[in-house]
Amino acid sequence: MNRTKHFFLSLIVFILLAISVWPAPARAAANPDLAASVSTDGYIRDQLVLIFSDGPVYVNHSGQAGWKRVAQRQVFIDGDGIRTGPHGYAVISWSTDNLLLLKPGSGIRFTLKPVGTTPRLSVRVHAASLFVAARESQSVEIEGRHGNLWVNSGEATYLSNETCDQLRAVRGKAEYRPTGAAEPTGVSEGYGIDIDQHGRISALTAYDMRREYDDWRRFNTWLRNFDMLHRKLSTEIAYRVDTVLINDRFVGTMETDQDGYRIIDPGAEAAPRTLHVKLKLTPYPRPTDRFELYINKDLIYALREGRDGFFEVKIPTPTFPELFATIHYIDSLGRRDRVFHERFVIYNRHRKTDEIRGFLQQLSMAMARRDNIFLRDHVSREYRDGFGNSWFDFVKMFDDSLREYRDIRLILHPHTFKFKGEQVLVNMNYRLSALTGNWTWRYEDAGSELMTLAFENGEWRIRSKAKGLFFQRMKVAVDLRLGILRGRVTDERSGSPIVGATVKIRQRGSKTLTDSMGEYIIYNIPAGTYDMEISKNGYGTLTATRVEVAPTGQRY
Repeated sequence: MNRTKHFFLSLIVFILLAISVWPAPARAAANPDLAASVSTDGYIRDQLVLIFSDGPVYVNHSGQAGWKRVAQRQVFIDGDGIRTGPHGYAVISWSTDNLLLLKPGSGIRFTLKPVGTTPRLSVRVHAASLFVAARESQSVEIEGRHGNLWVNSGEATYLSNETCDQLRAVRGKAEYRPTGAAEPTGVSEGYGIDIDQHGRISALTAYDMRREYDDWRRFNTWLRNFDMLHRKLSTEIAYRVDTVLINDRFVGTMETDQDGYRIIDPGAEAAPRTLHVKLKLTPYPRPTDRFELYINKDLIYALREGRDGFFEVKIPTPTFPELFATIHYIDSLGRRDRVFHERFVIYNRHRKTDEIRGFLQQLSMAMARRDNIFLRDHVSREYRDGFGNSWFDFVKMFDDSLREYRDIRLILHPHTFKFKGEQVLVNMNYRLSALTGNWTWRYEDAGSELMTLAFENGEWRIRSKAKGLFFQRMKVAVDLRLGILRGRVTDERSGSPIVGATVKIRQRGSKTLTDSMGEYIIYNIPAGTYDMEISKNGYGTLTATRVEVAPTGQRY
């Protein structure tokens, strides 16, 4: 009895010693979670393994007549065939880089071809619904009836029946080479092709990728596990962009327009001939890593290592002012990962001038519809002028004008634009008119104005004024029972306005001079018919007869 106890005690001690000195796998010691994931899901390098089956799934070894039910974690060899029954599903892994999913009613056969040091798996499809997922590998070739399919890094579906074959790339890019063709046909993500029973290939057709994934939702767990395993095995680095500069200006500080475009504003200068793009990345890239700048998906530029830790490139300014800039990181296997994307618009003087004209037109319309909110929002908080007025004074003036006057009409004629840094000085002629609150008198004011505009938070705003527009009360009171004579004098040949021409009403002796726009106006003329005389040195005298003047009240 004592000998038996001593024997079992010695045996237990020996087993414990053997376990303690047994060499653990290197991968498990370095990363226990990774080892557990690989062992749980059954991925084995350079082996073809059934990692999951549900329902009737059968295997046939080369040279055997019958089919046998498969066993979980079964390893297949060269020449083996797989067939799924009416309700059979199978998940097969080839090494750790490829996954094959089979739906019911599928039949395939495997062939292992030695290519260098790594064998290549060839899958011959008879009639099947097959999903192929590949990561960093070209070691799986799908042989259809009329051609072969490869998936380098991505996912694709292959449906084959008696009438046609259907190929769809659901992730990444797939390549299909028809039998006898020298070059394969590329199928981009989100597109598919059909191959009829005669081997003819249809044109690329877009489809809904979400619906395609939904058709294979039974395998969602295995696809997620496959992605997790790939991320754990990957040695690539995820880069983060810290700083981006264009022409030595930080992108994050650039203004945005109403469409969300970042504005590259040269200020008083002309549009830049080149764009100097610089960025910093975390962590600092390795010598083997590459970065490319895509402009509007047509132009590609390589970024080079520059000074002070920046990667940079100089490119010619595109023809169109709007551009999309995307920076991709390209790893050692040629895969692209987007690390930066932004939309830009390049402002030039012509574009700014058009926008300012549009802004002044909106300002006139806001006065007409008595839009106090628009008027408040489009005066800069930094407003200051030579009269000592601030933003609060300007807003109070608007409130008073809208409360005391009716039928306010503002006409602005900008004619000169001077660019000064980020501001634009606009010379304009104006005419402002309004009815009094009792609808008895119409007041009018006309003259010139120098207005300073600035682009703030995606909109133009009034930063300053040099003269009395908006602050001077209407200069002329118009009796609505009387009339107004107004017009414009221009050169007959060139059409340009004539400045300083004398306009006179013969019957009354009233006269005035044309302004810088060639326009004139004479107030409070009794209704009737008059003769006008227009003269200027160097042009002679022009007489217009029987000019009718109607009461102002009829016009307004």
